[in-house]
Amino acid sequence: MPASKQKRRFTIIELLVVIAIIAILASILLPALSEAKERAKRVVCMSNLRQWGIGLYEFTADNDTLLLLTPVIWGPGPYPSTMRIRNSGTTALDTEFGELNAEAMNSYIGNPVNMTTLEPNKESVLFCPSSSPSSWKRSWEATVAAGTPPMTPYSYFSGFDSSIRGDFVGCPTSSRADFAVQNEDLTWQSLEPDRLIMSDMVFHGTGGGNVFWYNHGANGWSGNLTDATSEFFDLGPEPALTGLNQLFGDGHVKWKGRSKLDTANMHLPNSVVEAVHGGGGSACSGLTGTNKTYY
Repeated sequence: MPASKQKRRFTIIELLVVIAIIAILASILLPALSEAKERAKRVVCMSNLRQWGIGLYEFTADNDTLLLLTPVIWGPGPYPSTMRIRNSGTTALDTEFGELNAEAMNSYIGNPVNMTTLEPNKESVLFCPSSSPSSWKRSWEATVAAGTPPMTPYSYFSGFDSSIRGDFVGCPTSSRADFAVQNEDLTWQSLEPDRLIMSDMVFHGTGGGNVFWYNHGANGWSGNLTDATSEFFDLGPEPALTGLNQLFGDGHVKWKGRSKLDTANMHLPNSVVEAVHGGGGSACSGLTGTNKTYY
């Protein structure tokens, strides 16, 4: 056969060069694609908080500006990422103090909880898509089945002025303000444009297995959920979170990036990083609690 008609084959070296080029391109493009995917989820997370803002405004309009309060559980202490289930009753799932609960808010945020089965909708505003709604849904169901108020990947800050007292079992003179660093940044009794009402969860403490919990991180989300596992268990000492979305009383949501967070000191038990302290030995003394929700 004439040489001009012979089929040219790739040499092994040429094939290796092509494979190397593909690998280099993949190493460049995959992180960019992953980052773009996370940014899209972060936008949905932000949208969820905006919907919460609308729901809270409508709730206050229907209830003489009354705001539900951050639940007081375990320790005692306020736990901003915890939600009661029913508006009244005598079990741990119920509240007699007007705390945040699914029954009261359900119709204002798209009915995310089936109040008959107590099952949450994983695609609802209850869960941030960056932190695996399926995992949070399983954790919610297992926690509620055990008779304990469930946690959500969002934090709710309300009632943090010193005038609201008596919600703390065994600590009748305590207020939520006693457990908050810079409580003037948080919502008191009404929605105010410069006060924080909700945010992405950022939590750390002995009650969470010393794991940092957050929705947005350099290595994915982190947490130590009941009956569920996260992509990454961040044990610090400096958490790898990239930031958090924050909802204010006038309904606007903004991103608070890592550069504005004192991540280097979040692991310290008595740090003055903006946080709400709870449990972990707090008793009635407020800021000594080792379980902390940051904002």
